Amino acid sequence: MPISSKSFRNIFINAMMAFLCLTVYGIAQEIQLVGHLDLHSQDLMSIATSGNYAYLGSLTGMTIADISDPTHPDSVAYFNMGNDHWVQDIYLNGNYAYIANFEYGFKIIDISNPLSPTLVGADSSFGYCYGISARGNYLYLTSGDSLIIADITNPAHPELITRISYNGIADRQIFIVDSLAYIQGEGSFDIYGIRDVFHPRYISRTNVGNNIDWMALRDTVLYLTSSLDSGLIYYSVANPVHPCRLGRTGTNLSGGIAIFDTFLFVGYENGLKLFRITHSGQLLERARHNGYEEGALSILGDHIYGISQGGGMGVFDFPIIPCHYSPGNANGLLPFNSIDIMYDVNFLRGRGPAPPDSCSCPYLGIFYSSADANGNCEFNSLDITYSVNYLKGIGPAPVSCPDCPPR
Repeated sequence: MPISSKSFRNIFINAMMAFLCLTVYGIAQEIQLVGHLDLHSQDLMSIATSGNYAYLGSLTGMTIADISDPTHPDSVAYFNMGNDHWVQDIYLNGNYAYIANFEYGFKIIDISNPLSPTLVGADSSFGYCYGISARGNYLYLTSGDSLIIADITNPAHPELITRISYNGIADRQIFIVDSLAYIQGEGSFDIYGIRDVFHPRYISRTNVGNNIDWMALRDTVLYLTSSLDSGLIYYSVANPVHPCRLGRTGTNLSGGIAIFDTFLFVGYENGLKLFRITHSGQLLERARHNGYEEGALSILGDHIYGISQGGGMGVFDFPIIPCHYSPGNANGLLPFNSIDIMYDVNFLRGRGPAPPDSCSCPYLGIFYSSADANGNCEFNSLDITYSVNYLKGIGPAPVSCPDCPPR
């Protein structure tokens, strides 16, 4: 509802008498180790999580751990594949675990009963298998020099349908997103079009310049770690024909990568670090846990699961705090009106309570998000002017901070 010029003048005068800004306290949430599964007898290489279970790949097989209580993970089953049957990668899809089994090709294991995993299908004729992924009725594999696609309509009898060679060594991961395959090489990454699975199309190769240890994809940005570069490198793949390097951050970052929403976790030589991905694409370190270097990572619920060089699986707690608010609605009572503006003024002058819908965002610390009417991720007198202009019909509606949206 429009407000009168007299009311506007009174509100504006009060606003200009308010503090020019409110200090935002940089409180960062810590990553805490809350559980650990000791598997020192196994050299772990890979991890995947689903439901109440974690699936851990080693040099000889796959351990299944019950993580229904993350503080007390418990090994409940083991699928023995034999000496030197390295479980390089695990991809979970429904009732099946797809295993990249190094020089023994791949295996398909029925995990409908996690306490009693059963081998369903396998094929070693495809040669070495480093990375594995699945979508629909197709399985995607990276070999020493090839992208392999197999039909798994019948998991007991996988059928090779395509093998395309490339000049390079794919030594780890493959991601399938829409009609594109992202393949990690030793010092580069390739992008293939797979809309036609019988005729994959080479799109581009990007030389990173250093050995790639791990990679992860969020939207159109590919994140990479390298033990030689020791940093986190990231590329825009919005144009898959010409990926563009966006930047590099950190030191001693050579472990696994896992991403949830705008939170990026990465292993480093002394443990685990958390970065916040801002709306402008910046990576800001917010927390860490010091301990063993974390290798492969997996996120499930409010926990991060990682395998470490020290042996075993660590469980880390990082609760994502809900943040419910309506931009500009400082007093928490809908609808947004001039009463919210007076609420802002009284708080900034030290005469009233804080906006009730305050959020704690790891990047921003304590942040009165509901009072941030102009969406610049700060709360101060400029938000009052912005709100007044909107109520007078001469300005845009309140918007949320892109780094701390309602969730």
